[in-house]
Amino acid sequence: MKKNKILAMLILLAVLLALGIFLYLKNKNSIYDSNGRRASLGNCVFNIEAVSGEDDRKKGLAGRDTLCNDCGMLFVFDKEGDYFFWMKDMRFPIDIIWLRDNKVVDIIQNVNHQSKNVYDSNEKSDKVLELNANDASRCEIQVGDKLKK
Repeated sequence: MKKNKILAMLILLAVLLALGIFLYLKNKNSIYDSNGRRASLGNCVFNIEAVSGEDDRKKGLAGRDTLCNDCGMLFVFDKEGDYFFWMKDMRFPIDIIWLRDNKVVDIIQNVNHQSKNVYDSNEKSDKVLELNANDASRCEIQVGDKLKK
């Protein structure tokens, strides 16, 4: 009986250790999560709000009065493709940065919030980061830069 209890405890400890290692590695390899995370791009560190659901991506920053300093919204897509953005219901100008595998592939700076244009990248992407207008310039963000945690 005593041997069974010891064996059960060892198995439980092994399972908990394996779960802990799994969660650590999962978090270590992710630059963002649904609750937000800090990530660096160019010479700056941003508080990133990641959105991946279709409804959240459609709404984006629309209807907000501001985006806090050093904050950004990261649109995460299931696969690489051509993704289009417009300024419908936006109340402030932004920079739009397209990424593929967390690497900047295109940037459009200082997009006017009253614009009726649709914006897209010259390259396929799997994520798009929206920042306050002029952040790309202020942070010296360039094509080829990597978004890092």
